[in-house]
Amino acid sequence: MLPPRSVPLSAALSLVLPALATAVLGRLAGTASWVHEPLHSSLETAGGLIALAVAAVLLWRRPYRDPGAHLSWVITALVCMGVLDLTHAGMHTNPGFFWSRALPTLLGGLLMALVWLPASWTRSHAASHLRRAAGVLTLGLCVALAAAPQSWPRAFSAEGDYLPWARLINMVGGLGFLTSATFFLRRYRREGAAEDLTFANHCLLFGVAGLLFGMSHLWGAIWWLFHVLRLLAYLVVLRHVVQVYRGLQAAEAEELVRRLERSEAQMRLVTDGLPVLVSFIQRDDRYTYVNRGYTEWFKLTREEVLNRPIREVIGQAAYAAVRPYLDRALAGERITFERTMPYERRSTRHIRASYIPQRSSQGEVEGVVALVVDITAEKRAQERARRLQAVTSAVSRALTPEDMARAVLAEAVEGSGAGSGTFFVLESEGGPLRRLHLQGLPAGMAAVHHDIPLEAALPIAHVARSGTPLWVESAEQMRQEFPDMGPVLQVSGNQSWAVLPLLGSSRTLGVLMIGFPVPYTLDEEERAFLLALGQQVAQAFERANLYLAAQAAVRVREEFLSVAGHELRTPLTSLKLQLQLLERTRPPPVGAPRLQAMGRQVGRLESLVESLLDVGRLSEGRLSLELGEVELRALTREVLERLAEVLERAGCEVHLEAPAPVRGRWDAHRLDQVLVNLLTNAAKYGAGHPVYIRVEEAGDFARLTVRDEGIGIAPEALPRLFGRFERAVSDRQYGGIGLGLYISRQLIEAMGGRVCVDSRLGEGATFAVELPLRSALAAEERTRVTAS
Repeated sequence: MLPPRSVPLSAALSLVLPALATAVLGRLAGTASWVHEPLHSSLETAGGLIALAVAAVLLWRRPYRDPGAHLSWVITALVCMGVLDLTHAGMHTNPGFFWSRALPTLLGGLLMALVWLPASWTRSHAASHLRRAAGVLTLGLCVALAAAPQSWPRAFSAEGDYLPWARLINMVGGLGFLTSATFFLRRYRREGAAEDLTFANHCLLFGVAGLLFGMSHLWGAIWWLFHVLRLLAYLVVLRHVVQVYRGLQAAEAEELVRRLERSEAQMRLVTDGLPVLVSFIQRDDRYTYVNRGYTEWFKLTREEVLNRPIREVIGQAAYAAVRPYLDRALAGERITFERTMPYERRSTRHIRASYIPQRSSQGEVEGVVALVVDITAEKRAQERARRLQAVTSAVSRALTPEDMARAVLAEAVEGSGAGSGTFFVLESEGGPLRRLHLQGLPAGMAAVHHDIPLEAALPIAHVARSGTPLWVESAEQMRQEFPDMGPVLQVSGNQSWAVLPLLGSSRTLGVLMIGFPVPYTLDEEERAFLLALGQQVAQAFERANLYLAAQAAVRVREEFLSVAGHELRTPLTSLKLQLQLLERTRPPPVGAPRLQAMGRQVGRLESLVESLLDVGRLSEGRLSLELGEVELRALTREVLERLAEVLERAGCEVHLEAPAPVRGRWDAHRLDQVLVNLLTNAAKYGAGHPVYIRVEEAGDFARLTVRDEGIGIAPEALPRLFGRFERAVSDRQYGGIGLGLYISRQLIEAMGGRVCVDSRLGEGATFAVELPLRSALAAEERTRVTAS
């Protein structure tokens, strides 16, 4: 705690000097008076303005420093006295003249004395209401004094002396000021604040002036002394307030600097956290701001970048590339661009940049805010995706493994920036690696390592055995790990390699070896790209092998079906002849029904064998058509008569609608075969329900429709219904081998027509055949049908 301070000399002089001056003037001047209203108005105006100015500065200080609760009463008193003093300055000598002079002393003294009130009450709502009431009262008094100055009671005697009650009003105001002076002196002794001493002197001067005012007479020397003391009291406070004002200006400037620094720190914090290179470039091409990402990207400190020309930081080549964009931005245009940049302190990078002009308050461009994003990785990813897509496209067009190897190497070498590549295939598990293709290697390499044993001490064999990729970053590493590669190194000229296994679902299918002409370390993204490439190639290679195997299996199956069909035809012919002989001789043990059943089975077997032979002919393109004049209605009736027993056994009532003959040039035998297939299907799947057949002309086509009301076809089975060996129902329930509709479609399309089906489960099926009435094949008597 600070020791108590003594009352300074200025406080004592504030009491002694006014009293001494009053005594001297009273003895020397006596009752002399000097009337000068302009000087009086000037003094009062100066005092009033000073009071209001002091109050304004004290109010301005409140946001910067807690002024203490007592100063709210000081401010209120200064405002009230200032307003009343300004009103008094405009008054002439009349009753209102005295009141406009006495009321500031009285009201100011009483308000100043309230500094003794507790701080808690001073900050209460009641105190706020009291201060507002004092302001309203002051304004009301000013209006009343200006409007009716003669209506106020007179306070002067005929000789110009004050009446007793007028002296009492000034003395009460003076005592109020002396009371508040005691408060400030006490605070000064306790805390030593210069402001408390200033307000103590101010209140002492006002208090002495109020007490001495009653000893004066109007326009006398002591009367003028009273005005001088009041002005002096204002000046005492004014001097302090000027210092406060300067301090407030400095504090405001410091606060502004702090805010700017805080704002800059916040902006730097935000920009440093952005994944963008942020900089500000002045018109002279020098940096005035860069974020952390910018300095880290160029591997420089902030001090090494700021105030340096852009040319020195990014390099001459990169500066030449951005100069046109920078000129446009400095001209006021907002620019966004993408391009490859040859930076001096970085490898060549691909960037996306935005240049934003920064304008002054006058609208002039002061500089450019540059936002730069490194999109090299994005561009590489796009390029790799394009390369993978290109590999997929190239592989899909390849017809042989050699074509696939050639396409893969072309894309892999170009996409990875390599110099050469070699494609090896492992045709059998444990067998040797056979080279399918090489690219970018000298001609002498063709005779080197064409077939590699799986146990060889070479990187190709090592990767095939282990199934893991191998990354060799230098020729020295290759020689150390694989000494047998020496002759190849001398011929190839490569300095680093990537050796990738082509992994199938069950075994290693081959190896892809890519060579680079310089020592090169592949980063994680490049390795991931090559591994994805290898995986894609392996999958395509495996699919190709599966496709070749499936084709081989199909060929074997078709060969078997063709051979089986031809081999079955001979015993069937013999069986058919024997059956005909039995029908003619009809021995007693064999009855007619049994012979008929045997005949039907032989006929069905003969139809199946003929279907197998037709499939073989269609696959080999050997099925021929015999075109001739055919009347479709008559042919349909003939087939129905032949199948009448089949339809009757199935319980199918046949309804034929054929209003007129329909003629065209078709193959009658093959068209008969199609009708038999459609009607037997209707009898099989629509047993117990009627069958509806319609033959008609529809424009340039003949249309045959066969509709049953049987079990129908599931929607998912419709797209594959006309496929080879395809069935929409279980063969255990309905039998058949799924060739009838396939052969029918091939035959109809060979004659220039089309066949389609419309069906729903439980609602039967409708097959529609359309044949051209004027066939494009009419000019040819024999036409070969090509397999679909």
